[in-house]
Amino acid sequence: MIIVFFFAFLPLLSGTARYRGDERFYTDAAIRMGQTGDYFTPYYHDGTLRLRKPIFIYWAVVASYKIFGINLFSSRIPFLIAGCLVIWFTYKLSLLFFRRKEWAFIAAAVIASNLTLFHVSVRSTTDTLLCLFISMSLYGFARLIFNRDQRMINYIFAYVGAGLAVATKGGWGILPVGFAFFFCLFRKGSTVTLRELLDVKSIVIAVFVASFWYVIAYNQHGDVFVQQFFGDQVGERFSGPKWYIVENMLTYLFAVVGEFMPWSFILILLLVTHRDKDMISHFFREHKEACIFILGWYISLCVVFSFGNIQRTRFLFPAYPLVSALYAALLVPLASHGKGLSSSVLQHIARITLAACFLFGLVLALAGIFIDMRLVVGGVLTMFAVAVLYATLFHRRGIYSLVMVALCIIITFSVTENFISPVIYNSPAPRVVQKVREYTQGPIEIAGINFDDTFRAQIYVLSGGHIKVINLKGSITPDTLRQFRFIILDKSITQKPMFDGYAVEECGYSYEKDFKIRSLWSIKTVDDLRSLIFGLQQRYYLMIKSESPQH
Repeated sequence: MIIVFFFAFLPLLSGTARYRGDERFYTDAAIRMGQTGDYFTPYYHDGTLRLRKPIFIYWAVVASYKIFGINLFSSRIPFLIAGCLVIWFTYKLSLLFFRRKEWAFIAAAVIASNLTLFHVSVRSTTDTLLCLFISMSLYGFARLIFNRDQRMINYIFAYVGAGLAVATKGGWGILPVGFAFFFCLFRKGSTVTLRELLDVKSIVIAVFVASFWYVIAYNQHGDVFVQQFFGDQVGERFSGPKWYIVENMLTYLFAVVGEFMPWSFILILLLVTHRDKDMISHFFREHKEACIFILGWYISLCVVFSFGNIQRTRFLFPAYPLVSALYAALLVPLASHGKGLSSSVLQHIARITLAACFLFGLVLALAGIFIDMRLVVGGVLTMFAVAVLYATLFHRRGIYSLVMVALCIIITFSVTENFISPVIYNSPAPRVVQKVREYTQGPIEIAGINFDDTFRAQIYVLSGGHIKVINLKGSITPDTLRQFRFIILDKSITQKPMFDGYAVEECGYSYEKDFKIRSLWSIKTVDDLRSLIFGLQQRYYLMIKSESPQH
């Protein structure tokens, strides 16, 4: 399952289609670190301090740059690897709690087919690393609590994992430590004492890992660091009236249902059609401690983040490995030993999923004939993958039906993002880099007018940190532009007199975000469709000062 996940999304790392605006904060700073040798101070692109987030994510990106060079692939490969490790820890946590390899494998399948894991594993943001380190910490504490396995490695997992989480996202890393202690403190009949959870050596290592950068940052920047970091972590999160707390709590408590679709729907359907209506109560009695630990962790995150004034269901992502283990523990018995309708219902779900996936590929291939050949390739690959699943898994029952559903979800995600998104979510950045490189290979500053900061950051990475876009603001005059050989702008201002003496090169497009669904009703022919698509394109142009190219 890890291999499938890795290679399904590996091709996305070099593309701009899945680029998220927050990536620029980490790539900009990491490029500067590599260029200046200052590995302790993150900066924004314009040179101002960015001390809002801890240092570890910047180090992960800059280390990848040192190995693979500066590009989108190296910006993201650490996070795809971290996503694969999240799947591995999900498997290990399930095996620890429920002692069944089949359940653990399906837990890995559930998390591998989770949309949030996919999104955060192909972007340079903190979420995947945070989830990985918190899962590592919970795994260590769970082994100490449930297995009473007091080997040094488990203390390292427990405390150093938490320390790495603090070095990645601040106070989040303290949560698994606090939860583990509260669980033991309030666990009835607990045979594990709080003293047994403590290990001086691992705690000292963890404190050093967690605090190392904070000490340096405070020593170098003093109150500026305190204001920026704690403003981001605490001050800005709890400002305003507190009416949002109840809304947040309700949203977070029920978010798990939507975040784990279609598994939530499948589980509910199987439970409804299962003859043994006492199955859930029997399950929770048999696995009471594991269920309390999993549900307690999820509810703890819901409570903590309900007090913040920013509502994001991805804040609950560190709970997803444990939730996946619980889902699998409920799904597999229904799939393997279902009575009455439940077994046949699961088989029908698998067939419908397979048929829907094949139909998706067929429609994609046919649409691609009229729109873009990349869609044809994606559609054909989808139908081929479905044919392989049909030949290998279709006639098997039990957990194989669950595996087939998970693989269909991964295939759909992968094809959508590898073949559809690049057609829809275009970027002018690759073309700009290519055109500028035809004239000069060295470091250069170019001007941007009405140019999105996301595309600016993409150019910076795609050029290996050599092409820096200066976004011009306010009143722009010919004197302002004279220092720039290259200017990026949109079509609306290419005809102004200030651009006399510049050659114009089209360098790509993006799509307008204010698309109206009702526009689809105007489509009568293929030409109407193409006209609509073309009309939504925001085109960009590279103005090149008339000079002879340097070859």
